[in-house]
Amino acid sequence: MPARTEQSQSERNSGNQSGNSAITPGTYRTGDILARFASDGTFNMRNEQSGAKVAGEYAVENDVLTLLNPVGNLRQGVNFPLRCAVEFAGEAFTLRAAGQDGLACGPLTNAAYEKVQ
Repeated sequence: MPARTEQSQSERNSGNQSGNSAITPGTYRTGDILARFASDGTFNMRNEQSGAKVAGEYAVENDVLTLLNPVGNLRQGVNFPLRCAVEFAGEAFTLRAAGQDGLACGPLTNAAYEKVQ
């Protein structure tokens, strides 16, 4: 049965979500925000202090994280898709605004995510 799971994840990663394996699936924390990145290319974030939530899809390609198709609102005035340069450090990572295009990372700029699960 695990082989079937790996195959379906591999098939999913070969489609629109290619490259998202650079972020190890799991739960991460940055400040009051818990963020879960799943192997199927979906994410959800929750502010533990305010209870605000957002969920959507993500992809990582060429060390750029794109968050798109959000449902919910973690913070007012955030325009999706968000595109952030990713600096990896093992299973942890930091999001940055970078590039000639001036990637729109918004409030996630300089957020450092540590894996908790």
